[in-house]
Amino acid sequence: MRNFPDPRRKALILKIIGGLLAVVVVIAVVVLLLGQQGSRDAGQVAATETPVASAAPSVTGEDADALVLEAAEVLTTWTPAEDGSPRAAEQRASKYFTGELNKIMDRQGPGTPSAEWTEMASENAVSVPTVRLHDEIHEDENASSVKPPAGHEHDLERTVAAKWVWSGAGMDDKDPGLTCLLYFTLQETKDHGYLISSYIYRDVPTRYVE
Repeated sequence: MRNFPDPRRKALILKIIGGLLAVVVVIAVVVLLLGQQGSRDAGQVAATETPVASAAPSVTGEDADALVLEAAEVLTTWTPAEDGSPRAAEQRASKYFTGELNKIMDRQGPGTPSAEWTEMASENAVSVPTVRLHDEIHEDENASSVKPPAGHEHDLERTVAAKWVWSGAGMDDKDPGLTCLLYFTLQETKDHGYLISSYIYRDVPTRYVE
C-alpha cells in the first residue's frame, strides 16, 4: 500500500521555511540601513576634519592705529624722579607687546639715565607727549622683499611720531626740540588679537618731521 505525506506536516515545513526567509530579509534590510548610516557619519566626520584655509585678519586699520598710538603715548610718558630710565615706560607698555618681545626687553636690563634725565628728575618733571601717525616706514636693508616669513603674512606696520615737553610745578615747560619716531610691527596672536612684536625708535629734530 502506497504511503502519502501527511498534509499537516507539509504545511508546517512550508511555514518554517517562510519564517526563515522572512528573518533573512529583515537581517538584510538592517545591514543595508546600518551601512548607509555609517557612510553618512563618515562623511560628516570628514567634513568636520577638513582644514579650512586661514582667513585674512579681521582687525581693521583703525584698531591697529589706536593700539600703536596708545603704546607710543605710554612709551614716551616718563617720570624721571620715579623711573630709573626710559626702560620703565617699556615695562608699563608690556601689555601691548607679544610675550617674545617682553622677553627681549627683560634681557636688555634697566638702561642708563642721561644727563637730561637726571636734570628732569631733580625738577620733578614729567614728559607730556603728543602722538600722531606718521607715513614714514622703516626700511630694513636685511629684510626680504620677496615673501614674508611663514606665519607673518598678515603682520602690520605702523609708524608713530611722538613729540614731548618736560613739565613740572616749579619750571616752565621745556621743549627738547626732538621727535621720537617709533616704527612698530604688529603680529596677530591666537588669544589676544594684534600685539606689537617689534619696534624701533629714533630721535630726530622736530623740524624734520613737521
